[in-house]
This record gives sequence, structure tokens and C-alpha cells, in this order.
Amino acid sequence: GVFRPGHGDYAYQEKYGVWDHRGGGRASARETAIRVVAGAVAYQCLRKIMPLTIQACVVQIGVAPHCGPIDWSYAAQNILSAPSKETEAKWIQYLDTLTQKQDAAGARIYVEAIGVPAGLGEPVYDKLSADLAKAWMSINAVKGVAIGDGFDVVTQHSSGHRDPLTPTGFGSNHAGGILAGISNGMPITGHIAFKPTSSIQQPIDSCTVGGEACTVSVSGRHDPCVAVRAPAIVEAMTSLVLIDHALRYYGTRIFQTTDATAPTSSKR
Repeated sequence: GVFRPGHGDYAYQEKYGVWDHRGGGRASARETAIRVVAGAVAYQCLRKIMPLTIQACVVQIGVAPHCGPIDWSYAAQNILSAPSKETEAKWIQYLDTLTQKQDAAGARIYVEAIGVPAGLGEPVYDKLSADLAKAWMSINAVKGVAIGDGFDVVTQHSSGHRDPLTPTGFGSNHAGGILAGISNGMPITGHIAFKPTSSIQQPIDSCTVGGEACTVSVSGRHDPCVAVRAPAIVEAMTSLVLIDHALRYYGTRIFQTTDATAPTSSKR
């Protein structure tokens, strides 16, 4: 067998002494189908006890970011999970160019959970932010996650990053709805970075199981951007984390004043 660079082949071989040469096996995105099913059930349960809306879409493909407000109704029904019709058209041209070059691109997905009550999560070992990050990172091809402003906080100053608090609520949401590992009642926002698929037809150096040098290219149909299929997975994993935390506190003061009328749009 020949190891496919960028796939789990080599790591699987080193750990288990075998890997499935026909495909990615447990590393294949087909594995996430059951997560989407479970997440759909969890989401319906959550909406019975909190005014929840969870939605995700692609906001950047390769070097082509999205600009402007997100049209969630459009994002939910187009083939690229793009946040606007204009963005979808640009991305299609961009991906067509990559396909002609037998190449692929990574992408960034934005997700938000609106209506989560304050109080979910723990201050140390079961931070809501940490559990969300673990769930998102468990998705195939994810290489980075961020909550709230994420890595943008590096260039921010305290005077601009702090979210002012008034008797009627927070004036901004740089924290992404989570403070000290606990939800604060504001929309929970996250960004998830997906790597480009490693399965492309361009040849690359590799080696066989026996240690012989070779080159390999992966034939067949492959997506120029795997992340366009992933918003449903991100939504599902978000739902599963939230139902886990909600069940810990259901019946406590956190849910005593919860209005279970789900919002229909984001404040973002």
C-alpha cells in the first residue's frame, strides 16, 4: 500500500498496524452522518426548553471571503452554503478555477446559537467554550476554532474588547456569548477552519508501507472544497454540546425564567 499524504493513513498504520486503503474509514466525512441525525433530535429537544436558534454557513473559501450581512434564508438553500447570492456566484467561479488546476481550497464556517440562557457551563474543567471547541475540532478536516472575536483579540486593546454591560444587557458581543466558560445570555458565536481536502490529482511524494519512495495522486471525483457540506455538521455538534449542558441544569434557576419562543434571526 501507498500512504496518501494529508490523510490518516500513516498515523493509523503507526497506531494500529493497518488502515483502510479504500478510503478514509473513520476519518471519512461519511462518519458524520449519524452526528447530524443525533444533532437534529437534540435541537428539537433544546427548543422545548429554551428560545434557541442555531445556524451556520460558509463565510470564506480560500482567499475569497464574504463581505456584508448574512442572508440566512439564502444560506440555508444554496449549494455552497454561501451567505448571499453574489458571494455564491463569485465562489463558483473561484472553485471552477481550482478544479481546472486539479486543486482544492479550505474554508471558514460561522456558527451562532441565539437564545441560550446565561449559566450553562462550568468555570474550570467543563467550560462551555472548551466543550464546544472539542466538539467542533472533532469534525473531520477541522484545523482551528475560535469563539467570539477569536484570533482578532490579538490586535485588540482592552478598551475596545470589553463588552459594556447595562441594566438592559450587553452593548456588544466580542466574548461570543461566553465568559469564564459560562454562557452570558448573548448569542454564542464561533468560527471553524476547515483544511483543503488532501485528495487531489496533483502528484506528491510519498512512500509505501515497506518504506520505498514513490509518488501518488488520488483519482476519482473530489470536492474542490469539502467545507461547503459541513454547516449541518457544525450545527449538529453545537446542538449536542448544548443539550448535554442543558440537561445538567434543567430544573434549576437557569431555566425558571426561560421563554421558549425561539427567535428567527440573528442580531449579528
